[in-house]
Amino acid sequence: MPVLALIDDRKDIDIVLPWASSFSTARDTSLIVLCWTQSAVSSEVIEDSGPVSQSLIDAAEDYFHRVKPGNVPEIIGLDGPDETRAVIDTAREKEVNLIVAAGSDPSGKKGGTLATNPLLKQSPFTTVVLFGGSARSTRPQKVMVGATDNANDISSVFLSYQMADSLQTSVTLARPEFEAGLEGAEIGRRDLEQLKRDSGVHDRDDVQSLVFQSGDAEQAAQAMNENDLVMFGANYEHLAAYVELTEKPTVAVVKRQPPLRRWQAGSQASVWSTRLSPADYAELIQGLRQGSKLGSDFVTMLSLATVVASLGLLQDSAAVVIGSMLLAPLMTPMIGCGLALAQANSKLGYTALKTVAVGLVCTLVLSYLIGVFTPGEELTSQIYARGQPTILDLFIAVASAAAASYALARPNLVGSIAGVAIATALVPPLCSVGISIAYSDFGNAQGAALLFATNFFAIVLAAGLTFRLIGISSRQAGARQKFWVFRIVVIFGIAIIAIGFPLQKAMQESLVQAKPQPRGYPLAKSVMDAVEERLAANPGYELITAGQPSSPFSTSDVILVLSTTGVHEPEFVKGLEALIKEQMDDESLRVKIHLVKAVDVGKSPED
Repeated sequence: MPVLALIDDRKDIDIVLPWASSFSTARDTSLIVLCWTQSAVSSEVIEDSGPVSQSLIDAAEDYFHRVKPGNVPEIIGLDGPDETRAVIDTAREKEVNLIVAAGSDPSGKKGGTLATNPLLKQSPFTTVVLFGGSARSTRPQKVMVGATDNANDISSVFLSYQMADSLQTSVTLARPEFEAGLEGAEIGRRDLEQLKRDSGVHDRDDVQSLVFQSGDAEQAAQAMNENDLVMFGANYEHLAAYVELTEKPTVAVVKRQPPLRRWQAGSQASVWSTRLSPADYAELIQGLRQGSKLGSDFVTMLSLATVVASLGLLQDSAAVVIGSMLLAPLMTPMIGCGLALAQANSKLGYTALKTVAVGLVCTLVLSYLIGVFTPGEELTSQIYARGQPTILDLFIAVASAAAASYALARPNLVGSIAGVAIATALVPPLCSVGISIAYSDFGNAQGAALLFATNFFAIVLAAGLTFRLIGISSRQAGARQKFWVFRIVVIFGIAIIAIGFPLQKAMQESLVQAKPQPRGYPLAKSVMDAVEERLAANPGYELITAGQPSSPFSTSDVILVLSTTGVHEPEFVKGLEALIKEQMDDESLRVKIHLVKAVDVGKSPED
């Protein structure tokens, strides 16, 4: 894709053409020169050029005959009322991806920002505007890039690296830093490393990093004067001051080509087509591919997370359950399924889905076994909480999956993944299913399974959509792969719609009905076995309920409710209280036993 040099004044030839030629050489592409003159008619190619237009064309040709004999590029003459429109239309016609022009005010006081330069504002291409005038250096030997936390810095860095590769140009990446001392220097160095990463460039021995104190204009100007070209991102507010303070370098303002949307024409393709830097893109893909594979690390961490989650649920401990969410690696292969949809990568999709399936079975089996071998008579509030999902859980899963996908694509946001793991619990619902089955509470098991299914379908679809929105796709996907994606999306969409109906119904019911809660903490199985054995020896009594009150204000430590058909026997009650204290190995326990008189149906109490 050629480089387009704009000439609208003879005095700009000696600054625009040398640098435009250097950029075209660095990019290993051709150069096109556009000579434009003001007129009151629409822009058109000059056939019978007037004196001014022809003089620009002749001057451009003379420059190349003088500097590069026998190597004159394509030179176009245009005449019209709107210079910016003429340049953009020509760039599109010639499939240009870099425009080089001179600022209307060499001092940089005007034309250095999008607000004061129509070309910078409207150009859909990477655009370089030069300041300082033709008296400045035009030799591409030393280049400095001023990193100013500007989104356009990326194009400046990439362009400087291209010059270093092709022209053996030495490059200095400079950054002003507010913090002073060694700490400030280290912070600035790390910021420059991140800028290189975002620009998708590799480390080079001839690229230097320079961090200077923010506000020290003299130090900055001194460093700039040692270079031939200094590039800043567009909209840099101190541009005019640095042009005034320097004498040698040409100062350039660089506007980055806007990020592509996937529906844009391929003729306007940038260096990379995603909104991620190549390094971040590669790290995301590699990380999810590795995390989606079934291996010993995945099984080990998931098994340990299952044990922690199951015991936390049985203890009714929210803190322990949250800890298990952070341990569980189950979300990674689910997001891997979303990446497979975005890339139309069926191989990755099957790998990730197999990992999720094995993880599901492993979690269910372990939690069931823990439920079977752990003493207890009823489910806890933490288990019940996962057995009553509503439509709100679907929305939570969608938002959390989108947040997780976006954070994985941005290394500086990786710390947010822990919060996402907590917001979208995956292992606790599965553990609730296994424990509920072990306790024969199949209704709660069904609700917890519905919650997991809701999370799974929502996470996969939301992750796939998020990855597509940030630019991840596969250009090599064929019709068969696209059909595979379409079919999976339709199936998952239908599943979410089908799940949505019971979730919405549960939401409506929850507005008028309270969620089920346990009556209290259950007694240990050994205690219950001893109580039931004692009651079996006394057929006149039947156990209605037993447990430890959940309220800290209760006057009892253990409460039993018995029904009796005979006469109250105080000795039996005292013996039962002593048995409970003995089994629980605590003589200070406050045991309260309530007796309820059993009445046959159809008879009055007097009978």
